Amino acid sequence: MPTCSWSATASSTRPRPTAPSSTASPGQRVIALLHEAGLTVRERTIAFEDLLDADELFGTGNYYKVAPCVRLEDRDIEAGPVYRRARELYFAFARRG
Repeated sequence: MPTCSWSATASSTRPRPTAPSSTASPGQRVIALLHEAGLTVRERTIAFEDLLDADELFGTGNYYKVAPCVRLEDRDIEAGPVYRRARELYFAFARRG
C-alpha cells in the first residue's frame, strides 16, 4: 500500500513503533525510521480523493524501497521533503546492515 504524506506534523493515531527489524517490510521500516527521526506519521485508510489533495506522495515496496509518485492523473507532483527524508533514512538503515 502506498504511503501518502500530507504533513510531517499530523497527529499520530497509533503508538510509536519499536525500532525496525530486519524482517519488517520497507513501509513498516520507513514509518519506524520517520518516528525515530521525530516526524509524526498518521496511518489511516484513505480515498483516492485524498491522494489528489496530497502535497506529496511516495510509495514503499520490496523492489524500489522508497520512491516518489511524480504524477497522478493530470497533476505533476514534486518529490517532497518527507519523501527525501524517508529515502535518506531508509538507505542509511540499509547500509548499517
